[in-house]
Amino acid sequence: MHGHEAELLTTTLLMLSAIGCGLILKFVRQPPLVGYILAGLFIGPSGLGLIDYSAEISSLAELGIILLLFIIGMELSVKAFLSVVRPAVIATMAQIMCSIFLALSGEFLFCLVGAANSACWLYSDPIVDCGCADGA
Repeated sequence: MHGHEAELLTTTLLMLSAIGCGLILKFVRQPPLVGYILAGLFIGPSGLGLIDYSAEISSLAELGIILLLFIIGMELSVKAFLSVVRPAVIATMAQIMCSIFLALSGEFLFCLVGAANSACWLYSDPIVDCGCADGA
């Protein structure tokens, strides 16, 4: 086990800070999950820099996401899920359609003003040529 002391120290520091922040936030009647996130911000590379980004940290992050999704799945009621499926699908489809419409509208407007000749990929067909493929 010689040579792995740094990884063990990093993991221990991470776990203790997450537990500490989680307990503090639970004491003030806030979700412990917020404490775990705050602990990562405090000791991570964007905070105090006590822990650098590495493969071990990435593995721990992936494990945390898996456990979080598992906990959410355990607490999810099938009845409640089925009651929101239809509105969620409708809202998702509306968002996708609006995004596509806005992207195509923006591309068409850029093509009309000639601001981005290389962006006129949609209208390069001779049937629907908007004139910007010739370098106008």
